[in-house]
Amino acid sequence: MEYSLKPLGKTCAATGAPLSPGTVCQSVLIEQNGQTQRLDYRHDAWPGPAPHQIAVWQTVVPPPLNPDAVHLDSDKLLGLLEQAVPAGFDNDPTEPEAIRYVAALFLLQRRKLKLDDAFPQGGVEVLRLLGARGEGPFELINLRLKDEEIHRHVQTLKSRLAMEASA
Repeated sequence: MEYSLKPLGKTCAATGAPLSPGTVCQSVLIEQNGQTQRLDYRHDAWPGPAPHQIAVWQTVVPPPLNPDAVHLDSDKLLGLLEQAVPAGFDNDPTEPEAIRYVAALFLLQRRKLKLDDAFPQGGVEVLRLLGARGEGPFELINLRLKDEEIHRHVQTLKSRLAMEASA
């Protein structure tokens, strides 16, 4: 029998308290209504064996991923381009467009996108990009970011993807 396990939860199933890095946890896999479910408990809140328990193990909450170690996956970057406002990047009104622009630069460099056209529109240059596998078209304002701005947005992007990966 195969099981698909979700990653370690963010909160204790018994108390709702956050499971912070270094916390010792008891994890249990149960079957409920024909579905397998993973529950994670702080060690001191563990209620003991559960009905319909399939497995139980002890683990330690790992430290968060280092954003610098995050690989910028081409499919995730394409997903960002498909969103008008990428989820989680709406703190600064200019950030979503900058994140999309930086994602596009990475994809152009990897030859996952190609420049189809560049045209003026409303006083700015707009880039029309096409995906190597027929994705798009994607239209982005050519922000002409400086290297330090690109680097800052890359760090923001990696931090966000690291948070999603550890979720």
